[in-house]
Amino acid sequence: KRLHFTQLHGHRAWQRAVDAARVPVSMEDSDGNGEYKLEILVYENLDVHMERFYVDLAAGAYRSGLVSTDGAKLGSNYEITARVIANKEIGMNFAILRKTN
Repeated sequence: KRLHFTQLHGHRAWQRAVDAARVPVSMEDSDGNGEYKLEILVYENLDVHMERFYVDLAAGAYRSGLVSTDGAKLGSNYEITARVIANKEIGMNFAILRKTN
């Protein structure tokens, strides 16, 4: 809720979405002709780094006594995010894609 995302994809769902993607070659070609697919050249799961980041943020927020705009302790919000990442409910990836015919 804090980041206002309406939909999040896990790693497998994200990769399936890329595999299924058909993108027009140009904006003028929106009728479906001349589409290309996306090929994943590099894919890295960054969940461990993301979790560590939020653990560190939580510690700093608690030390500083920071409070979120809704009145909750910011450190608590960050701890919850770290736990959600550890439970594989959300994650972060890095990908390099190439268009193919």
